Amino acid sequence: MNSQFSLRAVVAAGLFAASLNSFAAPPAAAELEACMARAEHGLAIDNGDLELLGAGTFRLSNERRMITLDARIGANPSAMRPRIYCTVESNGVVSALQTMPRLPLQPTPQQVVTK
Repeated sequence: MNSQFSLRAVVAAGLFAASLNSFAAPPAAAELEACMARAEHGLAIDNGDLELLGAGTFRLSNERRMITLDARIGANPSAMRPRIYCTVESNGVVSALQTMPRLPLQPTPQQVVTK
């Protein structure tokens, strides 16, 4: 079996499990801080503008875990709410960062288009 295919399968399974967000263990504080810092840098936003709404950890293999963060950019309730995925190696280093943009839960009147 192709190793690239199996890596994709593992990542896809991890993302699917993360999207279910059930039975997720909370991440360690140091890993959570490293993931948040990397996400703020990767998304090019100011310190403190990324608000954490929820977090979970999923095991990808013996050497890797994935941390999922549900976040909001800014304090506005209609702000974007990205889901952030950090891959953490066994030594605690965040080796990869992926983000998935999500729309706000409730659009503001300015975001609603009427005809």
